[in-house]
Amino acid sequence: MEPAEGWDWFVRKTRRVPLLGCNGASAQSLPEATALTAPRGARAAALAMGLLSGGMFIGIGLWFIRRTGDAGIWGFVGFGALLVLICLLALCDRTQVRLDRLSGRVVLKRTFLLPTIRVELPAQGLRAEMGMIEKSDILNRFGKGYSVVRLLCDGRAGAVQIVAGETRKNVQAAYDQVCRFLGRSGLDATAATVTLNDGVELPMCRAPMGAAWSADFRTHRLRFPRPGVAVMAPSAGQRLFFFAFAAIGAAALAGCLVPLPAGWPFLVVPLLVGVAFGLFGMLGPAGWFGPPRVVADLAARTLTVGRRRRSTYALGDLAGLQVCCREQADSDSTYLTYELDLVLRQPAGRRVNLVCHANRESIFRDGRALAKFLAVPFWDHTTTAQGDSRGPTEF
Repeated sequence: MEPAEGWDWFVRKTRRVPLLGCNGASAQSLPEATALTAPRGARAAALAMGLLSGGMFIGIGLWFIRRTGDAGIWGFVGFGALLVLICLLALCDRTQVRLDRLSGRVVLKRTFLLPTIRVELPAQGLRAEMGMIEKSDILNRFGKGYSVVRLLCDGRAGAVQIVAGETRKNVQAAYDQVCRFLGRSGLDATAATVTLNDGVELPMCRAPMGAAWSADFRTHRLRFPRPGVAVMAPSAGQRLFFFAFAAIGAAALAGCLVPLPAGWPFLVVPLLVGVAFGLFGMLGPAGWFGPPRVVADLAARTLTVGRRRRSTYALGDLAGLQVCCREQADSDSTYLTYELDLVLRQPAGRRVNLVCHANRESIFRDGRALAKFLAVPFWDHTTTAQGDSRGPTEF
């Protein structure tokens, strides 16, 4: 395929779906080239999960067919086989962005089963751009606000999306590596500069960090247990969420004590479900899972984030609080989730996620109240992810 035709083809194909549809990209550095590919760990985990769940459906279904002779169970077996087939087909979709230092060219290659599309472009006419996805894609779980790296070509229309992901840190690493290879500065459309109360200009990012824990319900509520102390404590919804898992696990374990027909599925399946759900429900409130706890103490001049693993920041190092949003895509729907992030003075612009959930009214109310309590600015960057090109709004 000719470079001009190949560029237009990749622009059309990656208009909504990036070449590397993963949470960041792994960089395999070689002496002569650098290849950006999907992380091996993510692919292996997806394959193991699919084979495990599919194998469980197939195994239990075949066991019931042998014991009961019911032909209707074959649908159960077919569903397990379909899960295994989907995982194997996903492994056949191999995409690679190769930055060849010897030839000074960028190679875009995509293989699905037998067809392979390969395009080579000179690096001199390319430039990297960091931005955010503007249109959601439920199938690939990419929504508005996800960070994305694009390639721009001098004299050609459009841009090729090469890397996208929920976690900003991983996508930023891929963007920096592409810029170094191309030998020219990129265009960071997510960068912003704010002026603090003392006149210091602080660089910061408007894109969401990609919190490790997010939910479609309110997970925290701001409380003031005593004068000079503010606490972002778990909400009733979060407590109920973990309690439901613990209750299901306890019920499954109790079911193992009830006399059941002989056979390993009647013992192994409830035992596995009970242990997994029970541990998640009990360890979640203890700090092993779930969002962090935030405590601000004016007397000690500190802000502490976390429960088991705590990080403490001096109030003098805080630059402000920032709210970003992105569109979280589920299997059949999308919803906006909001991040409340702490912005630090040193390192300049570094962010720490405090809260992430879908209750906009709650996160704005608690964010403004906490910013007022800490006497720091509050920045609204949610308009960027919703298609508005205006700058941040300060409160």
